[in-house]
Amino acid sequence: MSSFASSDDDSRPLATLVRPSARGAPAAAAHPAADSMDEDEDDVPLAQVRRSGGTKRKSAEMHPAADESDDDEDDGGSAYEDGDEAMDGGADDDDDLPLAARRPAPAAASSPARKRARPAGGAVTPARGVKAKGAAAASTPKVVTKVKSERRVSSTKTKTETTTVSPGRAPGTPLGAADGEGGDGNFRWWEGGNKTEGEVKWTTLEHNGVFFPPEYEPHGVPLLYAGKELYLPPEAEEVATFYASKLQTDHVQKEKFRSNFFADFKKLLVDTAFAKVITSLDKCDFSRIEAYLEDEKAKKKAEKKGQTTAERKEAREAEAERVRQFTVALVDGREETVGNFRVEPPNLFLGRGDHPLTGKVKRRIQPEDVTLNLGPSAPIPECPVAGHKWGKVIHNSCVTWLAGWKDSITGGYKYVWLSAGSAFKGMSDHAKFEKARQLKSCIASIRKEYRKGWAAKGKEIRQRSTALYLIDKLALRVGNEKAEDEADTVGCCSLRVEHLKFTPPVTVSFDFLGKDSIRYENAVEVDKAVFYNLQLFCRNKQPSDNIFHRLSVTSLNDYLKQLMPGLSAKVFRTFNASVTLAECLQGDPGETVTDKVAFYNKQNKVVAELCNHVRTLPSGHKGQMEKLETRRAEAVAWVKELKRGLAKWNKGGKGAKAGAASSPAVEVTQYMPVKPEIVETMTADEKAQERKRAADMPKVPTVKSMRGDQLKAHLKRAEERLAKLTSDMEMKEDLQTVALGTSKQNYLDPRITVAWCKANEVPVEKIFAKTLMTKFSWAMAEDSSFVF
Repeated sequence: MSSFASSDDDSRPLATLVRPSARGAPAAAAHPAADSMDEDEDDVPLAQVRRSGGTKRKSAEMHPAADESDDDEDDGGSAYEDGDEAMDGGADDDDDLPLAARRPAPAAASSPARKRARPAGGAVTPARGVKAKGAAAASTPKVVTKVKSERRVSSTKTKTETTTVSPGRAPGTPLGAADGEGGDGNFRWWEGGNKTEGEVKWTTLEHNGVFFPPEYEPHGVPLLYAGKELYLPPEAEEVATFYASKLQTDHVQKEKFRSNFFADFKKLLVDTAFAKVITSLDKCDFSRIEAYLEDEKAKKKAEKKGQTTAERKEAREAEAERVRQFTVALVDGREETVGNFRVEPPNLFLGRGDHPLTGKVKRRIQPEDVTLNLGPSAPIPECPVAGHKWGKVIHNSCVTWLAGWKDSITGGYKYVWLSAGSAFKGMSDHAKFEKARQLKSCIASIRKEYRKGWAAKGKEIRQRSTALYLIDKLALRVGNEKAEDEADTVGCCSLRVEHLKFTPPVTVSFDFLGKDSIRYENAVEVDKAVFYNLQLFCRNKQPSDNIFHRLSVTSLNDYLKQLMPGLSAKVFRTFNASVTLAECLQGDPGETVTDKVAFYNKQNKVVAELCNHVRTLPSGHKGQMEKLETRRAEAVAWVKELKRGLAKWNKGGKGAKAGAASSPAVEVTQYMPVKPEIVETMTADEKAQERKRAADMPKVPTVKSMRGDQLKAHLKRAEERLAKLTSDMEMKEDLQTVALGTSKQNYLDPRITVAWCKANEVPVEKIFAKTLMTKFSWAMAEDSSFVF
């Protein structure tokens, strides 16, 4: 059966037309037909025949050209992501946990792939020690200027006297000292027609650097080794505390985690008296340190519960004030919010799935590790850590990151970006979705081209055409080669023979670990020519051999750019996700807003399944469902009681006309929470205990007197609440292993959703969280006539 039997399916991803079937079918024999390809062409991998940039990467120097415009799945810029996820502004949201964690399947792990960064005019020179007068000397680095004009500005003094005051900020006003009027939400770049990104991203850039975590404070709790107390030096104690904090997790059950941790732990003991004493992790007892951590956690929890609302607000405001200077940057005279200004604290590296580096110690990042990117005339911010100085300062206006450093575990670079609502990110997102819309007008000719290539004589063309079909129709990621110390995750171009099984006549079963070690398991019917080609590419190969051995990611993207300017393989994923949602939303959404939101979420689920945005069953799912069921039962009882009261009121009392205003009020009983008995003389701890006591008490019956209008109003609200609770429960159960947020954030053109909401009178905030409303502010003005 050909999946291209009808050209009407051209705009539909195959995964939405063919539902997954049972996997595990036996592999079919090789196609008996004669191979139509040129047998003189050898089977040597393309990378060995013709070098075209290659895909195997090595750790490199900081690339000042790294930019978020190449984002794939980003969340607004977490500095804590590895490799190109940080370069792209983030990674899959936390909902995309590995599916393999809940299925009995062999799981390799993943670390996000690191892309080859684009070159950007010139090298980055590390700072050398600079002598200076006073305390500022320690925080004054060597400055390297990177601007398009190649103008070099060197500085051996912190610039404080010749600062250019940007518009919108009064002279002498510290950056971030107060809320300005030029924030993210006020620069409406989309109204000025500036929707394309040029080589130079900014003219002036000023910020206050990054916020470092506090230094470690030793607690003095001993490690027990073979029953004996050992009081470790601070650096080793800190790492032992990291391990103790993970004792109740599944990580410590993994041999790789334990061995990696102990190897790094031993390195910290080399020059101490414990080097020859601690020789086995099995003899180490971290229970006392774990107990100390639990006690500290309980104290903080009790302290927080004991605070009044005013006290909690005061604490939040104090913390906000403490970090305020790091939360804003000045870009071309306007204030923009910084997305991830905190440097990640040291800890144990976890990774996804069974990452080969899991358990290793992530060392503390120092200012000397950090490169700042500033405007040439901007003052160099004072280093916030006494006795240290910034590693480098560059002036590269062709990138939009503010600061970066090399990860001590993966060797990838992590960057600090502006927030998701910034103009830079908005322009990048807009350009990404416009590129996907442009693909829509070219997709028919591209599909015709790769269908033709299925029968090509050359293996390179034939493999490229077959791989492109899978990327297009199954929304697969393109995939890259991995280094030995990276998790064994794959995409389309790096699929191996062991990842496919064939069931005649045309069913192919896929089973592999994709990005972030999320398992992709799907059985689909493909075109007969594709089925034959895939079998042919697997012929006479070992299970660990690449299927597309003549294809590289670089050559595939170079080819796509010939078909459409700026086209790359990842654009197909955005295109297919957006097209699928637009088509699915054509159905009847229902009458009420609750029905319409549920309808939208079901269509969003179709896209999430297409993109394999799955997650493990949340640990608290059962408890959450039980709470919802309790609340629903209470809502049902309250609706029933209100209906009883209304029926009684309609009958009327003695001597009164049924339902008349003179009818006496009727009594209805509602079960209400017990109110805490708080008195002014209570201490904070006593107040917290009283609130807890009241919350743990069963609800008590409360009698209320109501007349007709009151009963009707309460009944209407109660029925609406019951309908929403029922819908929430059904949706929560239906979506328990699906992550909707990733596709909304990264793959679905927000204008599709905005237009649908306006056409169906659904508030956009019912679909988009506040963070997405900010991220996609440029799409909010779209009207209901928008068509992707």
